[in-house]
This record gives sequence, C-alpha cells and structure tokens, in this order.
Amino acid sequence: MGYSHSSGHLTLFVVQFEDGEWAIVVRSNHDPEREHGYDVAEKGVYLDVYRDEEKYRSEELFPPMQPSEALTYAKDQIPMQPEGYSTRFEEWHEIRTQ
Repeated sequence: MGYSHSSGHLTLFVVQFEDGEWAIVVRSNHDPEREHGYDVAEKGVYLDVYRDEEKYRSEELFPPMQPSEALTYAKDQIPMQPEGYSTRFEEWHEIRTQ
C-alpha cells in the first residue's frame, strides 16, 4: 500500500496484493493527475485483476466516493479474499504450491 497527500487531502493511492515474485495479483488505485490516471471520486472504486502481468479485468467494488474513503475500502477489501486471489493466480500461471 502506498499513498500521497497534500494539505491534508489524499492525492493518490495504490493498494495491491502481489505474489512471492512481486507480480501484481490484484490492485486498486487513485491517481487523477496522470494522463491515464484514475479518479475514484468520478468513477468509483475498482479492483483490477492481473494475469500474465497485464490487467485482465476490473471488478467494481463501490460507487464514486472521496479518495480517503476509497483507500479505506480498498485496503479492507483486498485482504478479505487472499486465498481466492492466490489460488486463481497460481492456476493461471501453473504454479504448484505445497
């Protein structure tokens, strides 16, 4: 998880779950200042699911909200299903775990 703020306002954040090799499994973010950035206040909170190091799909979690609230929801949502995310990631990448 990482975030930045200015004058008490959250300006960007990223919350992601990674495998043991630092590959992104799922990710939620807010970064409206970038050219291809994402604004949770306009578009809502999404969870991006990755496969083969590329975004595979996006799942809507919550409707538009203030970035500070969205960060709380995102950081609470991702840990709720780590085994499900890990299992799917391992199946897609043919990873065998003991």
